[in-house]
Amino acid sequence: MFKEVIKYFRQISMIPRGSGNEKGISDYLVTFAKTHGLSYIQDKNLNIIIKRPAAEECKEKDPVILQAHMDMVCEKTEDSLKDLSKDPVDLIFFKKTRDGKQKTVDPDDPDAVSKALSENNLFLTADRTTLGGDDGIGVAIALALLSDKELSAPPIEFVCTVSEETGMIGASKIDLSELQGKKLINLDSDDEGYFMLGCAGGGLVKVSHPAERTFPDTEPDDLEALRITLEGLTGGHSGSCAASGRANAIYELFKVLKDVISSVRFRLLYLTGGGKDNAIPRSAEAHIVFRRENKDKITDIVTKDAKELKEKYKETDPDLDLHYTEEAYEVHLDAKVGGNLLNARLITDKGKETPVPEEVLTPILYENTRDFISLVLALPNGLISMMKSDNPLMKDLPETSLNLGIIELARDKFSLGYLVRSQSEKGYSSLTAQMKEIAKSAGASYSVSGEYPAWEYTGETEFYRELAALYEKMYGKKPIPVVIHAGVECGLMIDRISGCEAVSIGPDMNDIHTTEETLDISSSERVYDFVRAYLSGGEELS
Repeated sequence: MFKEVIKYFRQISMIPRGSGNEKGISDYLVTFAKTHGLSYIQDKNLNIIIKRPAAEECKEKDPVILQAHMDMVCEKTEDSLKDLSKDPVDLIFFKKTRDGKQKTVDPDDPDAVSKALSENNLFLTADRTTLGGDDGIGVAIALALLSDKELSAPPIEFVCTVSEETGMIGASKIDLSELQGKKLINLDSDDEGYFMLGCAGGGLVKVSHPAERTFPDTEPDDLEALRITLEGLTGGHSGSCAASGRANAIYELFKVLKDVISSVRFRLLYLTGGGKDNAIPRSAEAHIVFRRENKDKITDIVTKDAKELKEKYKETDPDLDLHYTEEAYEVHLDAKVGGNLLNARLITDKGKETPVPEEVLTPILYENTRDFISLVLALPNGLISMMKSDNPLMKDLPETSLNLGIIELARDKFSLGYLVRSQSEKGYSSLTAQMKEIAKSAGASYSVSGEYPAWEYTGETEFYRELAALYEKMYGKKPIPVVIHAGVECGLMIDRISGCEAVSIGPDMNDIHTTEETLDISSSERVYDFVRAYLSGGEELS
């Protein structure tokens, strides 16, 4: 029953499961398998394989692989107090009213839930955080099917991986030799009725530039600090939104810093932005130290850039806000014992003294600051190219892109984290080679990890046609085959399972990887019904 899907999704949402923090959810899946008498494998990386044996009347049928990932992207709004490394996701079930507003639905009221589902009007979001529908709903659907005692089905092999969101690390390391199935249904798509037959490959690129911290021979009273903040951006999935034109907070902030440093010398004191390589950063900020006499020049530049950015991104990022904190920040400087090196000890934020992290006690050299700003802007970012193909599946599809998703400033280095994507190995290799050369010429280090192959489209398979025929029989319309500019684990799976055919499906979801993420529960019910009907051989439709 579909109510089991909702039950499992609610249970999953109680367990912190950001990428790299999957011990709790992995152990939950082990407990699930034990509770239902199913065999399982939990590997050292916390990947899980659960096997359900065939029903007596289906023993001669071939196994079917269901596949999803257990981790989620963890983002929150500026005013959220949640710590998703240890706190649950607060779910909000709602339906849409005629005037477009949201009306809360009590998930523990079966009549209210049934009524909303019958009206195709039940949705789910989270309170000021990402929801984790990607791919919590895929996991919940699989668990509901595995535990369904009334389901007459062939052997089901459920593969649930870790760290999909940070380079498909789990899928690249899992041992699939125990699997017998050759037909794989991936449950990690976000458009109902669209059957995915291909996706981009990619990898994580890290560029690091050295940073030296000293303080100028300047009287403390001659120095001042400002915080320059860019926030309120829309963000989004760095693959599916690659051609959206949305602003990247880190990259746009560095354009502002470039404008400032072209006119006024300053040093970086502190820098932060982004946090997930596969999410377009929604905010970034830089703390800079400069001579007090240059303050007006800096604030004038920031004010001018704020107006220009607001106009440039008024359609894609209507809430964009670039501003500086003027009077709220001071730098208190104390002479270091045994020398004349000065340290920034405290930053006063609206009267509240806040210790500066130890690693940023002194500002970065001007030369390092200047060179790092130049490096960030010399490296490409965003959409690189679109597909050139007569195939309608490739129309309006990005070919190659990259997302500057993480920036860090430690004691002795700056670090940049990118997710590079391409529909082809040639496009990926060309872009990463270009990045390596730019980094090398700037005296920066370069590394790549978490690479995964593209799932290249080779045409409609027999498995796809089988699923498509059932979908049309159930819903009176043909599914639409698609290729996407994002990564799912099918490429890694079919490369290591000889003769395997894969199709990726899923319910409607909007704004994944953002705090506006919304899951269509009515759509999820239809996807669940479809997979259940396929596993039962379509007998429930006859």
